Amino acid sequence: TLDFKFLLKPKYQATPCIVEEGPNRLLTRGALQGDRRLALFRISNDEVLEYRVLIKADRVSPFDLAASWRAYLENLQPSTVRGIPDVSINSAPDTSIE
Repeated sequence: TLDFKFLLKPKYQATPCIVEEGPNRLLTRGALQGDRRLALFRISNDEVLEYRVLIKADRVSPFDLAASWRAYLENLQPSTVRGIPDVSINSAPDTSIE
């Protein structure tokens, strides 16, 4: 089970993400629990944005998931873009000799 909320990230501004209003969503066995198909984001006291959401999840074997997680951790390189923490993953190991 995955417990989450959507984030709204401004594309051309280095401002913080806006967290979806309301209770957390639950994704269990590839299916979204509940009937909430809209995500609400409060921009200001007077302005609320509403987006329709659709979630598609494919089942993955535990072995494939463990292998992907291990590869992710081995290639994790934290960086910062425009002051926003970001993560990039190497697509191939660095074989250069220093």
